[in-house]
Amino acid sequence: MPFIRSMVIAGCFILFTGCAGKDIREGLYQGVYEGARIEKQKEMTPRERAAKPDMDYHQYTNEQKGRADESR
Repeated sequence: MPFIRSMVIAGCFILFTGCAGKDIREGLYQGVYEGARIEKQKEMTPRERAAKPDMDYHQYTNEQKGRADESR
């Protein structure tokens, strides 16, 4: 009986994780993008950073979606 109970609880956690999977994946992608952007900015001088501001993650994804729609 304890085995079946633990399997039911584990199954519920798997279902909940599957429902939130998109949010977790989106947060992971955003973290990777922001990390790469910060690393790139470290190599630039303050004058270069002021002259060429980077896009945040949401602007980047909107631009990517626009490019994907144009190519269709």
